[in-house]
Amino acid sequence: MGRRRTQGTTPDTKNSTVSWGRRIARKKYKYLLLLPSFICLFIFAYIPMAGIYIAFADYKLGQGIFEAKFVGLDHFVKFFKDASGVSMRVFRNTIGINLFSLMLGILFPCTFALFLNEVRSTRFKRFIQTVTFFPFFLSPVVIYALAYNFFSSNSGLLNRILTNMGLIKSNINFLGDSKWSWPLIIFLNLWKGFGYNSVVYIAAITGISQEQYDSAKIDGAGRFACMRHITLPNIMPTVVVLLILSVGSIVGGDFNMMYMFTNQLNRDSMEVFSTYVYRMGLQKLRFSFATAASLVLSIISLSLTLGANAISRKVNNHAIF
Repeated sequence: MGRRRTQGTTPDTKNSTVSWGRRIARKKYKYLLLLPSFICLFIFAYIPMAGIYIAFADYKLGQGIFEAKFVGLDHFVKFFKDASGVSMRVFRNTIGINLFSLMLGILFPCTFALFLNEVRSTRFKRFIQTVTFFPFFLSPVVIYALAYNFFSSNSGLLNRILTNMGLIKSNINFLGDSKWSWPLIIFLNLWKGFGYNSVVYIAAITGISQEQYDSAKIDGAGRFACMRHITLPNIMPTVVVLLILSVGSIVGGDFNMMYMFTNQLNRDSMEVFSTYVYRMGLQKLRFSFATAASLVLSIISLSLTLGANAISRKVNNHAIF
């Protein structure tokens, strides 16, 4: 006699087909705690996305959003076929400044964290962490005031030092000369985020098991060998996560910093996407064009983030999602 095949589902199948309603009911209190955050996110992040419509319409101030005449992709065509070359110049500035800021913002804090971890004095480590972390709390306005006092062409401390040392004959306009725009803003971005990023890496290093270092020392490994073969591989997942989260900002950047340091003298080399959208939308009242440019920015940013995550998963099996 053949074995009679029973109908129905196995326990594993039953568990896998539990409805979403039952799963939510089991953890209803946790979801209730998250509910206010979801509501705020929906109200302030998703509902305003209906305004994207004006990127495809000829919107005028005073009109209702959906009363504007639909023009399709006209504003996108104008953005990419800008005869004056402003769009491409802004794209170049955005990618250049933010890409260098991103690379140096990972390299230097990571290196700093590796060497600071080798310092034995706890008090000295805390002091250095506090000093390097402090600029992160400064607003762009305060940073500009400090930069003006240090880099000003009239009374800046750096120009005084260089003049007294006989290294220059006339003062250098660091804040207005286009050739100094990229080095200046990249340096300030690195200085501002240096302490915060290094603390993240130091926290990752703290989580490494001491047994790994003890085993390596028994085998004769020195400090640099431990740093290379233990510390660095263990913090790579943290480096990858920060890289993926930061890649999207390559086409965005810190609007407040860029706005504070952009002026009529250095606009050609300092203006980026965020300040360009602000100038087109709120100063020239070209709302539809500014929305179209901002939508392009968002699409590129999302694509870069997804691409970086996919590449990271294939290369070293580390990814966010």
